[in-house]
Amino acid sequence: MESSIEFVEEQHPGATERYLELAAFQDDVDIPREVIADLWRHRAGLDTATTESLLLDFADKSLVQRFQIDPPAVRLHDVVRTYLRDRAGDRLIADISRDILELYQGVDLAPDVEDGEPPW
Repeated sequence: MESSIEFVEEQHPGATERYLELAAFQDDVDIPREVIADLWRHRAGLDTATTESLLLDFADKSLVQRFQIDPPAVRLHDVVRTYLRDRAGDRLIADISRDILELYQGVDLAPDVEDGEPPW
């Protein structure tokens, strides 16, 4: 896994940090690309096209379980998520979670919520 991450990092400087940020999301859910794009725009200034390219590279290197186009979303394998959470640490995960909450503060997500769970 490390060599795949390093390969993507060579193509996209900062990719390792972006990959670690995915650790903040729940397991066994599809993470909407829009949410990832908003987070990465906020934390690193990435535009949507760069986010899409980076996610495709993660998928090409099997660093994500699935990257679907319609609707655009990413899913992490449980083992990968555990690895990312261990590597990221509690402080980074808390910082990312705070950023996500701030980004969506005041946004009504209720229409997109199924079974009482948020879409990330």
